[in-house]
Amino acid sequence: MSSNNSKLVTKNLYSKNAKEYDRHRLQKLRGRVLSEHDIALFLTMLPVDLFKKNILEVGAGTGRFTFPLLDTDSRMKILSTDINDEMLSRFRKRVLTEELKGQSRNQIEDVFNLSFKDNEFDFVFGIHLIPRFIKFEDQYEALNEISRVVKPGGHILFNFRNSNSPYRIFYKGYSITSQKINSMLFDFKLNAIKTKGKWLITRKLLDLLPESFSKIISLLDKALWRVFPLGAWDVFILAEKIGPGQNDLEGSEK
Repeated sequence: MSSNNSKLVTKNLYSKNAKEYDRHRLQKLRGRVLSEHDIALFLTMLPVDLFKKNILEVGAGTGRFTFPLLDTDSRMKILSTDINDEMLSRFRKRVLTEELKGQSRNQIEDVFNLSFKDNEFDFVFGIHLIPRFIKFEDQYEALNEISRVVKPGGHILFNFRNSNSPYRIFYKGYSITSQKINSMLFDFKLNAIKTKGKWLITRKLLDLLPESFSKIISLLDKALWRVFPLGAWDVFILAEKIGPGQNDLEGSEK
């Protein structure tokens, strides 16, 4: 299957980078500004009231989005998964350091073949996961498997690189049209209820500009999150899984 190539490429890439991952994204100024920007956007996209919900994270890495989410409610519990044991090893050390063992569990999982039952989770999120896969078929298969384990009425939060955006001229990774994303959502009985997009801030742009400009770019981008998000280059979507009797044409927040 084509997903094998995407899986191996992603696993090998982050095996090589695991030791430098946190330093690159959380300690260097430009990486820290970008991470803080993405985390802020992520936190605005969450479903209401996650207390006592069954939460799964796919593609957790070292916990860049896990720990900020746990910080929002000390009662919250999350099962975080990744295919890369080296990344999860660093994740586990941070769990112990921050004394979050009661809130955070983790295990190896393959997003193309999750070990969980159908309709098991209330909320599943995977940030910067879908864009890592290098073919439409791979992204389709990954999102399909994620949607399988979400309960009707439950939510999925993910992002994608938008080939409708002007930034596609500079972006060398695999991107996808918003029309294809909407088609996938329809196929998997998912209704987008909240959509926001990053227009300006990218690691490439931050690397080109003086460090003093980093936070200015972040502030400008935050002002554009809600402006025609499906035209932005990096689009975050919160979708609800449609259950029996639900109207798939309910209004959504854009």
